[in-house]
Amino acid sequence: MKTLWMAVVVFFLTIVGVGLARAQKPSDKPVVRLDPALDALVSPDAKLELVKGGFGFTEGALWVQKGKIGYLLFSDIPANVIYKWTPDGKVSVYLDHSGYTGQDIWRVGFMQTNGKDRNDPLFEEFPMIGSNGLALDRQDRLIIATWAGRSA
Repeated sequence: MKTLWMAVVVFFLTIVGVGLARAQKPSDKPVVRLDPALDALVSPDAKLELVKGGFGFTEGALWVQKGKIGYLLFSDIPANVIYKWTPDGKVSVYLDHSGYTGQDIWRVGFMQTNGKDRNDPLFEEFPMIGSNGLALDRQDRLIIATWAGRSA
């Protein structure tokens, strides 16, 4: 009887493991083209590439053209930082304290979670205090929108 239970447990764990492995395998077709006009903007054989990971919650991506080259700015809202990514792959802090600049971060913004159950060891909760919108005005000045700082 003990052998039967061990076989059932091993079978169950194998099924769960295969399911998790399939769920984490990247798709061969990560971009769904709903309109063929997309091919004029994005090559049909283009591959998605992770440039850099480890950020909290990013928004506000903005390409800043400087002559023939440029750089990408984007906000990490929980970190309260605007990062700069250059085509050579380097990422640096462009602006720290890009949103809320006060001392008491727990009284502004709102708390966000990563969607996991509070009892899950991977559960995370963080304040949304950083900038979340970036744009350039007509004079190429950076405009930063913040939700927690309630400013632009």
